Amino acid sequence: ASLVGATIDAVHEKAVEVLSRGLFEAGLFERVPQRNAEGKFLSAEMTRVSSLEEVKEKKYYELFYMHRTSHFMGLDVHDVGDYFVEGKSRALAPGMVLTVEPGLYFPAEYDFLLPEARGVGIRIEDDVLVTAEGNEILTAECR
Repeated sequence: ASLVGATIDAVHEKAVEVLSRGLFEAGLFERVPQRNAEGKFLSAEMTRVSSLEEVKEKKYYELFYMHRTSHFMGLDVHDVGDYFVEGKSRALAPGMVLTVEPGLYFPAEYDFLLPEARGVGIRIEDDVLVTAEGNEILTAECR
């Protein structure tokens, strides 16, 4: 299916959904720092996040996924482009190229994780050309 008309925000929200579900199913929210009303993680107070909805609603996924999913590409790797038009996430159009690069990070200082998981980062990147007929993954042949 073509990404025409979708937004970078929609791409990010889908990545958040998929990564949150995977992290939750893997049991990574069984013992994590609590989040206060201002959204700050409290390193001394631990909690169990009991539902996928809570992971997304309170953004607990940000413990492991702390950046956005995509940016525009062009002549430069981080090309300039308007991400918002009139206060709304810009719709993607044929000819646009964007990255899709979700990444999960398990910082070494996260003593609530198993030791073998600490200090590990996992990141993939695809570069996608938006076309009216579908999307072309420009990095499909990269291995």
